Amino acid sequence: MVPQPPGILGKRRRSGAVMSKLLWILEAVISVIPILIAANRKHANIALISILSFFFSWTIIGWVVAMCWSIWGRSNLQEYSKQSGGSGF
Repeated sequence: MVPQPPGILGKRRRSGAVMSKLLWILEAVISVIPILIAANRKHANIALISILSFFFSWTIIGWVVAMCWSIWGRSNLQEYSKQSGGSGF
């Protein structure tokens, strides 16, 4: 086994730390997407979607459920248009 200079191992550790931080940032950005969609649609259950996304987005299944719920769930705009007799658009 050939000994390696200490500089090479130090660079690997730093690049691993940088990659880890970038992955954490990426996960944080991705986990907010269902919340932003629900807020944009004025979803009736935005608080529950936010809680689900915040606590369970790391499981991927929780993120998929929050995303589907934010896209397909009933929004307050749809309920308002039904009450006023509008088409919803």
